[in-house]
Formats: sequence, C-alpha cells, structure tokens
Amino acid sequence: MRHVVRTDNGATGETVTGADINDPLNLLAVEAGANRSKGDGDTASWLPPDKSYRCSYVAGQVAVKKKYELWVTAAERGAMRRVLAGCPDQRLPTGGSPTEAPARFSAN
Repeated sequence: MRHVVRTDNGATGETVTGADINDPLNLLAVEAGANRSKGDGDTASWLPPDKSYRCSYVAGQVAVKKKYELWVTAAERGAMRRVLAGCPDQRLPTGGSPTEAPARFSAN
C-alpha cells in the first residue's frame, strides 16, 4: 500500500483513496513472510521468489498502475519489461470498478 501512495499521480492532483487501495485488482493474499520481505518495494527492488509467478505478478502491477495512472520509475519500467519479455502471451488482468472502502478505512 505504501508503494501505491508513493506513486500517486500528483500531476492530476488526484490522491489515492480507500477505493484505489481496496480495489480487488490491487489486493493479493500472501503469507506474512512474503509480505515483510516485499515491504513497499516496487518491481525493480522485489519480485516473488517463485519465478513461475513473476509474469502474473508483474502484469498485475502494470494493470494497477495503468488503471490509476500511477507513475513508474525508469528502474521499475526496466524490471517490468525484463520480466514480461519472458512471457509475451501474458495478458493484463482486468478489474471491475474499484470497491468503495468503508469510511473508517479512508486513506484521505
């Protein structure tokens, strides 16, 4: 979540909302150790240890960044390209409209 907040699209003046963070496209259930290992790292600094899952993982990252018009660093873009070059048939996942977070979970 911190990575999403850090890459918020300041150019449009929009801010990350609870809906962005709680969008099913942006949620991934993982074990605690994997979550701690990743922290708020982006694709350039962290990839899943299971190499067979990396294409799906990176495609999901690209889909979220595209959907919410989040910026990507040069290093992150390079890492995404390297991973996705190995899986040219990988499609971006699609997500419906963002969910609306309950008021008590608002990130505003």
